[in-house]
Amino acid sequence: MSLQRHPKKRVQLSIDNKREICEYAKQNSTLNHADIAKHFNDKYNFNMNRSTVTKILAKKEKWLNILSTKQDPSTVRQRSVKYPRLNKAMELWVNQAIAMNLPLSDQILQEKGLEFAESFNIEDDDIRCSNGWVYKFKKRIGIHKITLHGEANSASLTDIAEERLSLQQVLAEYDLENIYNADETGLFYRMEPNQTLSTSSIAGRKKVNFKLNC
Repeated sequence: MSLQRHPKKRVQLSIDNKREICEYAKQNSTLNHADIAKHFNDKYNFNMNRSTVTKILAKKEKWLNILSTKQDPSTVRQRSVKYPRLNKAMELWVNQAIAMNLPLSDQILQEKGLEFAESFNIEDDDIRCSNGWVYKFKKRIGIHKITLHGEANSASLTDIAEERLSLQQVLAEYDLENIYNADETGLFYRMEPNQTLSTSSIAGRKKVNFKLNC
């Protein structure tokens, strides 16, 4: 009884596939094009020959400078950017900001884009970081506006008992008639926003208040 073998996929490489091939070839410079084709055929069940790899690597600078499309990694349509170095710096900075729970907005992205453009010696006439530029950048890396709900990220539950004891020790030095609860009685004119940009939902936290008491 003979075993049936699954037919290999017809080769229709996406942008991410071509970029991955170029990166793999760069990291494994001793391999020939046939070996590279075999590696990806085994990995993705492709039916790619050596000549396909040769054609891709002939334009490796082009594929390496095209940003990965995270929203649809299987897309075959080319999504190039005029300033890949600027966009890569912006993407890294946004990812770090999200990891640190820093608020983001369209205006912040515009200001940061202009800052990076200046550091890369890109003239203002060439790039203005307009609303259209911000829209395309957000769509490219998959971020959108979200609303922060609640205060789940305000403090660790494991620290509550210790902080409560610390507060009691401070209040013990005062008479009860001299202790006031003035929570939310001021004008919070510099409170952190309740919206930000991110790839997914984020737990809210108690806002840092800069009060102007009336």
